[in-house]
Amino acid sequence: MLFHAGVPGFSGGFLGVDVFFVISGYLITTIIVSELQTTGRFNLAHFYERRARRILPVLGVTILLTLALAPFVLVPGQIKDVRQSVFATALFLSNYFFYLEIDYFNPFASQTPLLHTWSLAVEEQFYLLFPLLLMATRRIGMRYRTLFSIVFVLSLAGALWTTRTDPLLSFYSIHTRAWELAAGAGVAMWLLHRGDTQGGGARRHDLFTGIALALLVALLMFFPEATPHPGLATLLPVGATVVLVAFMRPGGVAYRLLSSRLFVQIGLMSYGLYLYHNPIFSYIDVYFDYLGDGTRLYKLSSLPLVFLLAFASLHLIERPLRRGQWLGQGAILGLSGLGVLATAGIGLLIHVQNGFQSQIADYYARQGVPLLVDVELERGKIDAVRPSVAERQRPYACEGADCRRTLVLGDSLAEDTYMALDSQGTGTEYRYLYIDDPCMGGIPADPTAWNAIACNDDSVDLDALLRDADTVMIAAKWQETTYNDGYEFAVRIHEALGKTVVMLGSALFSDLGSMSIKAWRNGYDRTQLDHAFYQYQRWDRLRTSEKLKALVEADPGLIWIDRHGFFCDAAAETCRLLDESGDPLIWDNAHLTTRAFAPYADFVTSHLTE
Repeated sequence: MLFHAGVPGFSGGFLGVDVFFVISGYLITTIIVSELQTTGRFNLAHFYERRARRILPVLGVTILLTLALAPFVLVPGQIKDVRQSVFATALFLSNYFFYLEIDYFNPFASQTPLLHTWSLAVEEQFYLLFPLLLMATRRIGMRYRTLFSIVFVLSLAGALWTTRTDPLLSFYSIHTRAWELAAGAGVAMWLLHRGDTQGGGARRHDLFTGIALALLVALLMFFPEATPHPGLATLLPVGATVVLVAFMRPGGVAYRLLSSRLFVQIGLMSYGLYLYHNPIFSYIDVYFDYLGDGTRLYKLSSLPLVFLLAFASLHLIERPLRRGQWLGQGAILGLSGLGVLATAGIGLLIHVQNGFQSQIADYYARQGVPLLVDVELERGKIDAVRPSVAERQRPYACEGADCRRTLVLGDSLAEDTYMALDSQGTGTEYRYLYIDDPCMGGIPADPTAWNAIACNDDSVDLDALLRDADTVMIAAKWQETTYNDGYEFAVRIHEALGKTVVMLGSALFSDLGSMSIKAWRNGYDRTQLDHAFYQYQRWDRLRTSEKLKALVEADPGLIWIDRHGFFCDAAAETCRLLDESGDPLIWDNAHLTTRAFAPYADFVTSHLTE
């Protein structure tokens, strides 16, 4: 929760998921194997009933609350985007849905209210498959420890390979997380085999658990987000958790700390805390999107509400349903199935109705809310332009002294810079290659080795595109952690190849769709919008862009173009995001509409000729 709130000093907070997987593997294995060894059989229906009582009711409440709050926080286009995540979450497939949709560590991932359910999906897939696998293992006479060893080795090897080839799939997928669950299963078998878990070596056990707990806390505080994960470094939190589970004994320091009343109470509420905090944090990020990292205080202020919801959920939903016998096994399983189908049906209905965009837009129109942008219309116009600028990564075709060749590098802001320039027929031949700003760090000295940094397409000959270009432009939504990498990348290109290198600043605002509602709620009329746009810009990103500007302008080998200056007049404290006819120049929080292509291309080229 502190990691998601953006609190400094918890950069490794996302490792809590790895700890959770180990403990889950330990607990579930203990339950299943103990029953198999005691009775010689395993009641699969009873196991699924207990999981359903534990997981589904609070998950259903979370989804319904997320949907109920959506019309009050999200704009129609954003509500439409929630629909598929509801459908995927209900069917225990949200990990693969989010793999296809969004990077967990992308700054805008925080505006996805159900993103955190990816780890629950992995857990649910584990619950569905693992008992069947154990029962089959027992039937064929294989030892459980052999099974867990095979799963551990194959899954870890798969994680190491997939983290290198497809990091998002590795982060979200059960096949790359199974080794963590197998580690927990292995320690469960070790403890069951030992039998006496309380005996001898108290000092040694206390030392082991103390070191493991200290290591785990240090990792949660200092583990860098950029570390390849899951990977070899992930063995540290997994190993520390295994040691804690294996050697924890009553009376030890770690035992007394983790069994204190405070930690036990947090543990009892942990499922509700896990489920409820992310939609609340996400809606805070959406509503105050112009503040960027400045939403931290709002998130921390919301923690009492999160704890209150989790406390109420524990006593009003979780405990009554887990302990109550007023519903039998058949009723629980039947109602669970109906609940899953109903929730998936709600997501499907929202999808079929296109997020009820027209109905919500009609409601806001009746309230007098100004519609500042039609996102679908603007996206359609951009898609119509794309075929005419399809050269993108091909070798340059022009030759001769009059030929001018420009390569645009960067993220989606670089793409719309490229589209704006190339669609205007300025006589320059433009090419574009996607290289996100985190990929710009650690560039090797040898330019012929730079093909390896083309993050999205290994087949592109970046070396040739750079060598043949006359000018290189670099643009991105610069982040505090990466703007130095972008600057060093530009310096390296200029020094190694002698190219003219132009760096473009970034300018981000509150999403123009949500600004429609902000303007209505705050009583802004059309004459006040330019001042409102200035107030609701992303100040954190502007500060970062200004830092990059200072570096570039102090370097005589580089050229700076301030994208912010295209939109905003800092002296007048205004930003122009609508043209003279009131039509939008951006369609979300940063990206150009097609009507902005021509004036933005003129803005960029005029700065190059000064």
